[in-house]
Amino acid sequence: MSALKNIKFILLLSIILTGVMYLYLFSRGVVSVENIIVEARSRQMWAAKSTPTKDKDFVVIGDSRIYRGVDTEIISSYLDMNGMNLGFSSAGMSSPLFDLAESFLRSNGERIIIIGLTANSLTEESAKNLHLKEWTLKPTIDRFAILCCESFMILTGPKLFELNNGDKNYLQTYHLNGFVASDYQVRNSREAIKSYKETFEKNHISGHVIEGLLDRIKKWKNEKIEVYFFVPPISKDLWDVEEKQTGFYSSNIFKLLSDAGAMQIPVEGEWTSYDGSHLTAGDAVRLSRVLAEAVGRRSKETMTSK
Repeated sequence: MSALKNIKFILLLSIILTGVMYLYLFSRGVVSVENIIVEARSRQMWAAKSTPTKDKDFVVIGDSRIYRGVDTEIISSYLDMNGMNLGFSSAGMSSPLFDLAESFLRSNGERIIIIGLTANSLTEESAKNLHLKEWTLKPTIDRFAILCCESFMILTGPKLFELNNGDKNYLQTYHLNGFVASDYQVRNSREAIKSYKETFEKNHISGHVIEGLLDRIKKWKNEKIEVYFFVPPISKDLWDVEEKQTGFYSSNIFKLLSDAGAMQIPVEGEWTSYDGSHLTAGDAVRLSRVLAEAVGRRSKETMTSK
């Protein structure tokens, strides 16, 4: 009986001490509920977009300009379709990304892949798709655990003590459809220039990567998958840097994709970037509407011609 009382006392004492510890951490601002929610939502988003569902009508693939620039919910609402944003950091146009896109699409009916094409996505380094692999190679059970109870795991694990207040200038809202609405409180449209200059000094557009992309587009077309591509807008200063170092915007790459069977969606006009490379949340909404309208028009034309 005394042993049972001791166990109860120890459990009660543990609960009290744990409560005191959390109260101290929250009151001192060491961690916050907001930080826990944001971190959990972020990890749940990455887990969701790396766990194939085989139920999507369309997917949008590309790098961070895509996951910060395209809200598939807007496209879904406009087209009455189910979609997913499969953008990953520094993603490249290679098999890991292509295979993931295929694994999300349903097996029949109208199926669409929208490619967000950037100069960086055509380099050998990006083609390694390291960020994508970091998530897709996690055991399935781990990804499901993140999806269902990540907040609890953060609250009760060592990661709690790794959280800090982060960059307060960076505003990010994570969505389970793969989109991150992003902005800076104080914008700096030249911020990304230095990192991209350094990137393209070491990495160049690869003919091998382009060939792989063209081959996959042809495969998709043979499988009756509609393929579109667009170039996400960036600041004029960064555009100049990328064009000077890669020749991307004046190359024949776009013609090659069109000849392979992909339809280009023009993205014109003035756009606002918070760092030079990524669109503000408001302009991400605009871009999503441009994509939705273009796909919608094409779908109507296709149905009319049948």
